[in-house]
Amino acid sequence: MSKAPSTSSAMIILAVFLYLGIAPQISNACSECICFPGDNTCSDVPCGTNLTANCVRTEFTPACTGTYTIYTETRCAVGYACYKCQSCANIFKVSGGTEEFLRNGHTNNCGTGNCVSTLTPTVELSVGVTYAIYVCKVTCPSPGDLSCDTCPNECTAYACLSIGVISCTP
Repeated sequence: MSKAPSTSSAMIILAVFLYLGIAPQISNACSECICFPGDNTCSDVPCGTNLTANCVRTEFTPACTGTYTIYTETRCAVGYACYKCQSCANIFKVSGGTEEFLRNGHTNNCGTGNCVSTLTPTVELSVGVTYAIYVCKVTCPSPGDLSCDTCPNECTAYACLSIGVISCTP
């Protein structure tokens, strides 16, 4: 009858397996990139927590539980200025027919020509839970003027959520 390995031998064997990357998976790493339909209508109110009018609403259930990054971008047809519009993403938890606001993300460089968010807001999401995201195109705020006249119809707001991926764009 052979003798079972000692505790120190077992630790050495485990260390070798971990070093070689052939040990059983201990963590449940999960990655996902979800991009949502764009909005090319316009809301004449600033990006805010309760913005849902004139937006594209999509319900979704994430594949991962964890901290998702919110990515927003405004894209326009050639010849149209994307920096005259903002892209907003408002995320709500859906339960029993009601929506609870969780987080807002939006492009943040109106007037500079950068139409991609340089902010990286995050939101905690869970598997098995239904959420709604409102993707909204709004005009860039001007002193005393929130008219959609300055935000071209040829521009579209986009939003994506990601976890565990390097790049997630529409």
